[in-house]
Amino acid sequence: MKKLILKLGLHLAVITITVVSVFISLLCTSLIIYITDVDSQLLLPSYIVATVVPLIVAPIVSFSAIKLLYQTIEIETKMRKLASTDYLTQLLSRREWINQASRYINLANRNNSLFAILMLDLDNFKIINDNYGHLVGDEVLVSFGKTIKTVNRSSDISGRFGGEEFIILLPDTSEKQAIQFTERLHQHTRTLNIKSGKNTITLTTSIGISINIPDEPADLDTLISYADKALY
Repeated sequence: MKKLILKLGLHLAVITITVVSVFISLLCTSLIIYITDVDSQLLLPSYIVATVVPLIVAPIVSFSAIKLLYQTIEIETKMRKLASTDYLTQLLSRREWINQASRYINLANRNNSLFAILMLDLDNFKIINDNYGHLVGDEVLVSFGKTIKTVNRSSDISGRFGGEEFIILLPDTSEKQAIQFTERLHQHTRTLNIKSGKNTITLTTSIGISINIPDEPADLDTLISYADKALY
């Protein structure tokens, strides 16, 4: 019922519920008349009442109920987004990234697909925080998150892993292609200039790569561990 209402839309759903309500009201009235053998003089008034009452009541009640349903769904959608998205960078949260990456890896291993996982760490981030403050540090994270989105393909799965660490899954990507991706990301990162008073902060990032080989598939934890070791 919920899916049907959403598919119909607010106004069409109200009209549909009203029509159904009138039909049910007339049907019930007919059954009552048939069973109780109502006086013929009361037939017309009975059918008028059976029609008019739901025509008035059903739109008011259904409109309020459906509007409340839409508001509830909107709140649920916002809550799911908050739970799955890192509030600062708007990349995937760590938990959501793991969920999406796990689903992809299960499919990729069945199809013997090649893919890469990248672990990224902003260089000297602690020094930036210590020297310029956490607000500037947050601005750095936001800017780097936007950079990742700029370089990403639509199929790439990117998330903030924690602190200044980020993680990206590159579907259908060879080692050579993964290295080319990191080179583009390095170039874009070096062009970032974060202003703090009279100072300009430039950024670099360290990146570790692990490649899932179809003949030797690994689980997600292992691939993350390989990428993490390659990072350091």
